[in-house]
Amino acid sequence: MEVTTIVLIVLGFMMVTSALILTIIFRMIKEKQGEKRQRQIILAEGAAASAVVESIQMTNATMDQQPGVILEVSFVKPDGETAKAVIDTFIPVIHVPAFQPGKTIEIRYLDGETIQAEAVEAYIP
Repeated sequence: MEVTTIVLIVLGFMMVTSALILTIIFRMIKEKQGEKRQRQIILAEGAAASAVVESIQMTNATMDQQPGVILEVSFVKPDGETAKAVIDTFIPVIHVPAFQPGKTIEIRYLDGETIQAEAVEAYIP
């Protein structure tokens, strides 16, 4: 096999691999932008409620040095029904004590097939 053929095969492989990697990266970026947009919609258009923090779990994720947490909260809807929601979010470090079990926080939620909720004090860049 000639050197030119080998070089062309390697270059072709590198181009295909690069295109695949770029496709995956752009898909991940688009997905994250969609999640951020959904969080902003919930905070802008969602119904307000006071929720009691049932539990908080720290995750390994951080965003702009703000810790990621998973909050389990319960709240009462305007019709008197008690609801629960799980919020996967980031909170400013200085607000971590306010998110401990038993504390009351302000949330916004959209009620549908599943309840989508966001903490008002959550960190959204």
